[in-house]
Amino acid sequence: MGAQILTIVGVIVGALSSYIVGYQTERARHRRVLDTRWDERKLKMYADYANVVKLTFRCAKQAARSQGDPATRADQMEKMKAAEDQRSLLYEDLVLLGSGAAVEAADDANGYLWAFLDLVLKQGPDPIEFDSDPRGVELIKALSKFHSCARADLGIPGPASSGRLPPSIDPASGTLRTSST
Repeated sequence: MGAQILTIVGVIVGALSSYIVGYQTERARHRRVLDTRWDERKLKMYADYANVVKLTFRCAKQAARSQGDPATRADQMEKMKAAEDQRSLLYEDLVLLGSGAAVEAADDANGYLWAFLDLVLKQGPDPIEFDSDPRGVELIKALSKFHSCARADLGIPGPASSGRLPPSIDPASGTLRTSST
């Protein structure tokens, strides 16, 4: 009878061990699937947000340059407002899913972007010289910081960029070069 009890205990211990190992394995697999799903969603959100900030800035520059043509300006202003609306919606996703550092970097980029939008909305008859405005450089730097924070949140090693500024930026002063430079 003692041998039968040992056999039954052995079967029970084996079954419990098998169950626990299977449960832990399945739980770890499920956690990896969820992490991957969130990382994919975050990657898309970060990329979409950075792209719409750049689009909004481009639309603002085009609206400012079309000052002498009322029909073109109205069209460009609508595009700028639509891009800003999209940026605002994507920012909500960023606040919900993004890291604190990425949200802070996005806030900095938003501040520089809003300064440009305000400039365009209040634009008088004179053209705006965006290429010499230092806020453009600051927007680029803020977006670079945003990229770095997003990469860190996603666990992507390495810098977000080479650290070099675009050729239109004077590295000594950190300002945008004008066409006469």
